[in-house]
Amino acid sequence: MMRASFVSLLVTLLIAGCGNNDSTDDLAEQFRANTADGSRIDHSDWQQVLNDYLVPSYAGLNRVDYAGLATAGSTGQLDRYLTAMSAVDPEMHPADEQMAYWINVYNALTVRRIVEDWPVESILELGDSALARGPWGDPAITVNGRTLSLDDIEHRILRVIWEEPRIHFAVNCASVGCPDLQPIAFTGANLESQLRLGARNYLASPRGVVREGDALLVSSLFQWYADDFGDSPEAVLDRLADFADQNTAKRLRSHDGPLRYAYDWSLNATQ
Repeated sequence: MMRASFVSLLVTLLIAGCGNNDSTDDLAEQFRANTADGSRIDHSDWQQVLNDYLVPSYAGLNRVDYAGLATAGSTGQLDRYLTAMSAVDPEMHPADEQMAYWINVYNALTVRRIVEDWPVESILELGDSALARGPWGDPAITVNGRTLSLDDIEHRILRVIWEEPRIHFAVNCASVGCPDLQPIAFTGANLESQLRLGARNYLASPRGVVREGDALLVSSLFQWYADDFGDSPEAVLDRLADFADQNTAKRLRSHDGPLRYAYDWSLNATQ
């Protein structure tokens, strides 16, 4: 229990420091959203990976068949997708298409990283640095000549450019406690509906919000990223209620008892 608490604290501190990099404006400026009339980005290879290896609602959440994907020769389509995405110039596409691109790339890179070191029990086991707890700071992909990490994509591009709190319901960290990896790839056309669905499903699940006695147990995501949702615990709950279904929203807005946080770093694997 003490070790789990230490790991949770360490991860919290690491996450709290993300996005404060002095080069934030540099990346945000290079990959800024725009109103370009570019063509749609093809995510069909990623969609096929999801079709073949994502198991929706397996034991209460969407899980990934990493074992099957790690089988020799099975990562070809995923690698082909990431190679194609590395060659994309996001700025040549509309803002909604850009956001969908970064979400899909983040999720595909995360799945690929797990497969590279399979078998693992938690993403916290990974990381190139001896002190790393997770691979988020490791170089992951090169886009427009810039080598980017998962942290760069989430905290220095997605969160900074769009300032959309529902991003936290879209990117997946390969953990049970995380919002689901969705079975439908994000696109510019379905972006709003996918963001809405991801938020609603997570908040309706016990991984997002559950009552325990007089306390409300919510995901640690809403503690780590409280600034994205509000300036106080009450404001965070009220903001989350905006994204929740009617019953969950009522529970969030009416709560006046203790608030506790939890997160399960177990791998979201089928076995």
